[in-house]
Amino acid sequence: NLRRFQDPQLFSCLTEKYKVKLLKKYLHNRDVDDAQNRPTIENINSFQDAFYKSVEPQLKRMSKRRVNMLKTIFNFDKTPILWNAGYKGKSLKYMFGVLKYPETMGFAVKRLWERYSNRIGIEHRLAKYN
Repeated sequence: NLRRFQDPQLFSCLTEKYKVKLLKKYLHNRDVDDAQNRPTIENINSFQDAFYKSVEPQLKRMSKRRVNMLKTIFNFDKTPILWNAGYKGKSLKYMFGVLKYPETMGFAVKRLWERYSNRIGIEHRLAKYN
């Protein structure tokens, strides 16, 4: 009954019981036009807490480092919401928090590229040179 993070929750439950194989094709198309589940400053923490509670059994079996990395990534994803709501200090704290782990730093760079490259036309400009 999660309003957000349904896919990671389902994936964590499935991978606990079944082996997963990587396919080189998209099986999921994210609908970015649906504002119903778009997080706001009022609901993002409750969405996140509900997710953590739903995967608590899996989190208990993970190392403390892995759990901290997961929480760091989730906090990183909150930075635009916090920034736009005027919580600049907390936003910067979460943004720079990814520097603690190499894995989260790599994720953050990839996430920023995916989120903002189309908005500023980087991929289009790079395609001219290929």
